[in-house]
Amino acid sequence: MRIHFTKQQVQGLKAKATDKRQEHRDLGGQNLYIVVQPKSGETSFVIRPTVNGKQRRVTIGHFPDMSLADAREEAARHKSDIRQGKPLVRYQPAPEAIGITVKEAWDLYWQHEASTRKSADEKQRIFNKDVAPAIGAKLLSEVTRDDVASLVSRKFATAKTASNRLHSLLARFFRWCLTKGHSLTNLDSNPMESVVKMHSERSSARKRYLTEQELRWWFQALPAAGSYAPIHELLMRTLCRFSDILDLTWGEVVERDNGDVVLEIGETKNNQPHVVYLHPSAAKLLPKRPKDAKPEDRVFSVTSRSSKPVERIRKRMEEIAALEGRQVPHWQPHDYRRTGTTHLAGMMDEEDNPLVPDHILDRLLAHKEQRVIRHYNIYGYYREKKSALLLWNNKL
Repeated sequence: MRIHFTKQQVQGLKAKATDKRQEHRDLGGQNLYIVVQPKSGETSFVIRPTVNGKQRRVTIGHFPDMSLADAREEAARHKSDIRQGKPLVRYQPAPEAIGITVKEAWDLYWQHEASTRKSADEKQRIFNKDVAPAIGAKLLSEVTRDDVASLVSRKFATAKTASNRLHSLLARFFRWCLTKGHSLTNLDSNPMESVVKMHSERSSARKRYLTEQELRWWFQALPAAGSYAPIHELLMRTLCRFSDILDLTWGEVVERDNGDVVLEIGETKNNQPHVVYLHPSAAKLLPKRPKDAKPEDRVFSVTSRSSKPVERIRKRMEEIAALEGRQVPHWQPHDYRRTGTTHLAGMMDEEDNPLVPDHILDRLLAHKEQRVIRHYNIYGYYREKKSALLLWNNKL
């Protein structure tokens, strides 16, 4: 039987149980089937994917522990994973609410929600460093507002901006436990509900870019970043996002037939591929590739987005500027992208026309085209992006 089920219809299937096993295909899901066991009426959600040419039967949840909406979402996730060649993960019944810890709830959240995000590695690092040691072993249902507020407060004492990142992670995690993941966690209240961010990030931060003089000080101060210095310089020279460079793999570093060295980033924050030309000054920042390096191996040995190198660059810049009787307003690494874009936008030809049009700047930043034309125009703009990066790197 094929039907676009509603929640009420699924609830009514148990009352209609017969002596035979029933199987219905939900037209509102991604290859989702609803199975009703004979006599007992136990209702489960099943998918039937084809893997390596063979059809598989995988139970992904049971009703009402898993809602119809969550089952459809889970079926879609499995379909996406199979397309990407990821292994199937069979359904595991949720642990009893009284026994589930924060760490166990996080693992469920990670499996169902967070592991596919571009910033997944950074979120896992924050949890392992700041959350797990403090409340990881505590029962999820026993976490109080004071527990989470204390975590944010302690982080604020040592790293103000990082305390906001921790707050956002906790807020998203507990909100998932209370809503989408409720059937798995049975959490009834959100301890983050009245916890506010302690650090007021400057409203002008999104307008910040480095002037030519500040760029000179920045290059002088760059060695203070230690092993992170090549990463920060590569960020400045390519205008890529931090995660795209930090998570760069050797398989994404390609030398083309014409001698161009490029980064073929498979997926950016916007789930779009991005090809980035490397100026010789940028290419030399890459470490020497090991002979036994695999395509999936990371280019840079550092694995976390540490704030300490940035703080050391800022401090050294302030010291250099102070010698000239100047000050350096606060900046963040994401301002590198704004810095390059702003300077490129100001470059004009002899007739006072911009050398780099706005639509090329958008593609240089790997922004997603919002107009309908994005569905039709699949031109990659590599030559135009290369020309812009040549201008920018020559200026640097």
